[in-house]
Amino acid sequence: MSTTLNKSRKKKQRKGQKVESIPLGDNQATHEYGFKDEEELRLESVLFGTPLAGGSSTDGTKKGKVAGDTSMSHLLDEELFFDDSVPISGQVPEISENPNERDDNRTQTNSVTNVHLMARPSHKTAAWVDPDDNQLDISIASDRRLRKLRDSAAEDTISGRDYETRLRRQFEKVNPVPEWAATRSKRMRRLSQSSASGSDSDEEIVGEPTTGPMDITDAPIDALPPTELAITRLRDANQASRTDGPVTSIQFHPSSRVPVLMVAGADKRVRLFNVDGLTNPLLQTLHTPALPPNNASFHPSGTSILLSGPRPFVCVYDLQSAHVATHHVSGRVQPNAKTDTQDRACDINAFSRDGRTLAIAGRQGRVRLLDWASVGVVGEIKASASVKSIWWSTRDDAGPEMYTLDANAEICAWDVRMRRCLRRWRDDGGFGTTIATEGVGKYTAIGSKSGIVNVYDTPSTLDSSAPVPLKTLPHLTTSVTSLLFNHDAQILASVSKTKKDQLKLIHTKTLTTFANWPTSGTPLGHVTTLDFSTRSEYLAIGNTRGNVLLYNLRHYAVAR
Repeated sequence: MSTTLNKSRKKKQRKGQKVESIPLGDNQATHEYGFKDEEELRLESVLFGTPLAGGSSTDGTKKGKVAGDTSMSHLLDEELFFDDSVPISGQVPEISENPNERDDNRTQTNSVTNVHLMARPSHKTAAWVDPDDNQLDISIASDRRLRKLRDSAAEDTISGRDYETRLRRQFEKVNPVPEWAATRSKRMRRLSQSSASGSDSDEEIVGEPTTGPMDITDAPIDALPPTELAITRLRDANQASRTDGPVTSIQFHPSSRVPVLMVAGADKRVRLFNVDGLTNPLLQTLHTPALPPNNASFHPSGTSILLSGPRPFVCVYDLQSAHVATHHVSGRVQPNAKTDTQDRACDINAFSRDGRTLAIAGRQGRVRLLDWASVGVVGEIKASASVKSIWWSTRDDAGPEMYTLDANAEICAWDVRMRRCLRRWRDDGGFGTTIATEGVGKYTAIGSKSGIVNVYDTPSTLDSSAPVPLKTLPHLTTSVTSLLFNHDAQILASVSKTKKDQLKLIHTKTLTTFANWPTSGTPLGHVTTLDFSTRSEYLAIGNTRGNVLLYNLRHYAVAR
């Protein structure tokens, strides 16, 4: 019995000696860990909201502190702390026992670190570098797919590091970095280039969101190099909606501020695309079931579209009101007439420079003149044979002067006000002429069924009845179906749709073809039509497969 009572008393005594649980962060708990310095105590007081322990403490606390300090008494002061910041070359931070001095040192260290970071180069180093890249020698002239990486025609072998750099450059040309992903330096560089590019109108064009990856500027003053053409293929202009059948006509909008391309096809549909070089989204589709649009052209003002084909009428589509109007412009069949004056087609036509007059070639050498405001016939002229091509003079001193090329290879300059021929001359060779065009009043090009193209100096044709061509270009072997100068007449494009890959670009100053393009590997197909943009930054090529190939002429505009 006494033994049981003794055990119960001992249990009660042990319970009375148990220390009550001390909340975390309490002063008493803090004093139990007396080896903590003032900085750590201050941080605990801020974190847990407890008052900072003062210097006065109980004797028991001091004893505990002394007892706690003995566990690290053998360590040096330098071993109690370490600096986990990134060391700066040439600087060793000093450790001070004074908290105020330590804060000052930390502030100075941070300021020095910020200056050091600002002085670092902006470019990032590669995460991994292969040392064997510099030991490689790669030939970029032997493989036709790699020739586009060359900086000059004579370049052949480059190192592996240069090869990687040029591949990256070529990829960024085809797939440029979007604006949101560009670094700050690139964005500032683009802004500086656009601000220094010239007039206010040019700045508006660069800032336009629909201009795509093109840095559009005025036509360069320097001449186009005659040997090589700086050209890059972009994504097809009509990739959003391809033509079901051959492409019959393409034309860029006459305003440089409107990057719109019109594509007409044999599927009786006319499509408008916003050309940006990347996605080229489809803007609108116009279906003309009664009229196959063999020829589609913008009015010089850019407000309407003229559609013509193998029908005795034309369609006018107003871009603002989206209204289509049909106009019969040909002669009519007279029962008692000996000859039928009704036209079968109206697809050979041309607008005057001011857009007030439209000339349409008809049967038996007739050319009807229409007033565009009323789309009514106001006059008629007659050539000596069926008219193959019509164009208007681009010379400022010529006035409303129109030219016709007939089947007898005779070119006639007409005064449309007096309805009379001012002068006429015959093409050299004089057989099978099919098409003609003029380039900014400098050159006149005439193509024939044999594929030969004669290039004349336009001023020399004003005073001579038998001018001699500057050069005869025999590059095509089949009938010439398209002839076109670019906006500054430095490039002449000749096309034949009869044979595959029949496209030649001629440098007009030297009258030689460009050696580097097109090549045998260029996927042209049977080219049916082509057009240069208003400032020649784009070249669009249509073919019988329904594709419209899009190229960037880097001499006039550089892809971003």
